[in-house]
Amino acid sequence: MTDLIRDLHVIGRWVVTIMTVVAFLRLLWGMKQNKPVDQQTQKLVTIWGISVDTQWALGILLFVVLGDFELRYRWLHAIVMTLAV
Repeated sequence: MTDLIRDLHVIGRWVVTIMTVVAFLRLLWGMKQNKPVDQQTQKLVTIWGISVDTQWALGILLFVVLGDFELRYRWLHAIVMTLAV
């Protein structure tokens, strides 16, 4: 179970990274063209937000399942990512 959650969290990291780059480039392109945000861009940013939220939830679940709460870097990562969400 732990390996599955960890693998999903690792895959999710790349999904979030790719979605961030695509959404950012899409928004920059729209700004360069001086166009208002269209429905397709809104959907892309919404999907990006959902992917970040899902990644955060998987991370918190993994944190709880692993159970080693004395590691400082895990707490720091969980707190920073919670603030990011």
